[in-house]
Amino acid sequence: MSIRVSVLPFFVVHLSLLLMLLTGGCAQQESRWGVQGSVSVNGAPLKEGRIRFVPQSDQPTAGTSVGIVSGKYVVSREEGLLPGEYRVEIEDQPWGFAFDDEAALIAYAQKYKKTPPTNRIPARYNKASELTAVIKPDVENHLDYSLEIKGYQP
Repeated sequence: MSIRVSVLPFFVVHLSLLLMLLTGGCAQQESRWGVQGSVSVNGAPLKEGRIRFVPQSDQPTAGTSVGIVSGKYVVSREEGLLPGEYRVEIEDQPWGFAFDDEAALIAYAQKYKKTPPTNRIPARYNKASELTAVIKPDVENHLDYSLEIKGYQP
């Protein structure tokens, strides 16, 4: 009587263990980094607004946006950005919501029976932004933006 031992289960178990060891680091989440800075318009701090960091198309990450108050903004490390390049969009928001928040725009129009105010910051600083940011790991990311807008009245 001969006993036949299959090597297939042995091979599968060891291959699975090897793959788990080799790919274990891939499951870890990349480190996020905080960002802080200031935004001024014609040399004066932007009273209220929003700054948005939009990842460039080749980055596998979501961007973020935070409020600007008295010219200052802070993105916490918990809500932070992955290292890389971003397009930066800035809006003024004296009414407290983003221009792309359609529900807030509708609610504003219904509540006040008028069209919401328009963004006084030109498209070259938001929808067609020319502003950029490079987020670096292991450093304090401090980014200031100084906008020059002819005829801007805070």
